[in-house]
Amino acid sequence: VGSCGFNSRILPNVYPIRLVKVNEDTMELLRDAQGLCIPCQAGEPGLLVGQINQQDPLRRFDGYISESATSRKITHSVFRKGDSAYLSGDVLVMDELGYMYFRDRSGDTFRWRGENVSTTEVEGVLSRLLGQTDVAVYGVAVPGVEGKAGMAAIADPHGQLSPNALYQELQKVLAPYARPIFLRLLPQVDTT
Repeated sequence: VGSCGFNSRILPNVYPIRLVKVNEDTMELLRDAQGLCIPCQAGEPGLLVGQINQQDPLRRFDGYISESATSRKITHSVFRKGDSAYLSGDVLVMDELGYMYFRDRSGDTFRWRGENVSTTEVEGVLSRLLGQTDVAVYGVAVPGVEGKAGMAAIADPHGQLSPNALYQELQKVLAPYARPIFLRLLPQVDTT
């Protein structure tokens, strides 16, 4: 399959897009000592981000109806301190000429046991079961296994969540392939 995009390697600032390094398991942006995102080199996989400029009609981002959905798609201090960028959710690889090739789609779905799992659906179910608690669901690679297993990061600031009780409830409302295999109980779930 051919390339799905292009960004000049000679004049990279012409287009307001970049591939930036991420932890491919958690999709967390990797940052340098100054707190800025680290641009990918040719051949390195990275998340496609687009610079937001609210003063430019071609580079503005008005967001979604839901404020929380909007905040999950925007990150700050990407190219320089205080700027904003749109997180596409697409992991691409750029060759030495600037052509970009699709590698993976992050965030929205992952495949487990031959089935597509909607992270949004699983997040909604978990959040509802947990009284609107902040939840982030994503797929993580498991060595020797095809696909990605579900990981749920759950805000549990007081350490009161019972994994066994949660599992009992999940069995009633989610198909076996959609149930998270791993849980991360955190004081808070980071949002961008």
